[in-house]
Amino acid sequence: MIVATKPSFVIAAFVSFVALSVSVAAQDYPTNPVTLIVPYAAGGPADTLSRMVVERLSKDLGQQVIIENVTGAGGTLGAARAAAAPPDGYTMVLASNGTHAAAPALYPNLKYHPLDSHELVGIISTNPIAVVTRKDFPANSLREFIIHVRGAGVAVTNATGGVGSVSQIACLHFKAVAKITTTEVPYRGTGPAMQDLVGGRVDFVCDQVANVMSHVASGSLKALAVASGNPSASLPGVPTTTEAGLPDYKVNVWFALMFPKGTPAPIVARMKKALDYVQDDPTFSRRIVELGGEVPEPGQRGPNYLRQFVQSEIDLWVPLLKAAGVTGAN
Repeated sequence: MIVATKPSFVIAAFVSFVALSVSVAAQDYPTNPVTLIVPYAAGGPADTLSRMVVERLSKDLGQQVIIENVTGAGGTLGAARAAAAPPDGYTMVLASNGTHAAAPALYPNLKYHPLDSHELVGIISTNPIAVVTRKDFPANSLREFIIHVRGAGVAVTNATGGVGSVSQIACLHFKAVAKITTTEVPYRGTGPAMQDLVGGRVDFVCDQVANVMSHVASGSLKALAVASGNPSASLPGVPTTTEAGLPDYKVNVWFALMFPKGTPAPIVARMKKALDYVQDDPTFSRRIVELGGEVPEPGQRGPNYLRQFVQSEIDLWVPLLKAAGVTGAN
């Protein structure tokens, strides 16, 4: 028979006390305002989504959730700050494709690991990519577009929002899957890129539905396909890439909530419950659809699904970006 020594008993008692203290603290959580670091500038799609989310999170949690915009280096400065914050449940980050899938390839000296530096809560929403051309481009379907580009070669230009932007990454993937070559024209953000596309100074863009749907609706741009398994309610009549003959091209912009590594599991579970409350709100989900996005189904929520999903995104984007020789700009 093994008899516990006094030191062993003391250690076990201490561990039990700490675990009990964490559990009690989590039951009362939160007792103070929670900060959500949004690693992008105010006024953009990420900031708009965040403000919709924090309003409802605050209601469910009984404490205010405050947005702090921390910009720079493609969103990685904000993500790094969140990863380095105390793991007490009072700092979160709005994670995305850019900060947690593309960043490992774009920034070799990244100060956080996309998975190991965070406790994952869940995906908030997704927004599919659409392939969109200037209104007078000589192709009316994705198949016609690919045939035309293969004949024209690099004379065809694609606009992007800059190095590491969603539109750049989405177009790199599109060109790889479609086996086409075009000339990339980088801009300082989505706004200038769209302005030149509408003006006919560039030929096409691969960008999230939220950024193109108003231009398509007005007839100033032409949408060829949505890179999703489901049609977009914001682009009625536009086929999916599967329907258009390019089933391997599926891309979504996604946003998720994450805590610093070491945040107690009961706190993560409480925030996941609050996020479920947000996503189950019909007004919220309807607004997301109006903005061109989708709210994940129950089976696509929570930490476990998000971990598998982020890993699959890393496996997709890192080799693609490295092969293209794309690096981030600090």
